[in-house]
Amino acid sequence: MVELWRKDIFQHARLVCVASWATDAEQIDAQEALFPSSEAIPFGSGEALLASDVYAKIKRPRGREIDIAIAACAIAHDAQLWTVNPADF
Repeated sequence: MVELWRKDIFQHARLVCVASWATDAEQIDAQEALFPSSEAIPFGSGEALLASDVYAKIKRPRGREIDIAIAACAIAHDAQLWTVNPADF
């Protein structure tokens, strides 16, 4: 089942940005099956520069640093952003 989801996700997106707060072994295993860490793109200086620009431009950015970093990573890599919390984006 996980492989079907993974195939569907990557069939429609060139790049997927993921942030995770997985806390137990089962959640971490499921996340790794969907989004292998070996395929992760690091958050580097280019993404940080974009994040600082976004941070400066939005209202009330404090407390939203992680969301801003995720958005900057998506922007830097021309990726679609999928979230279960669209209010943050």
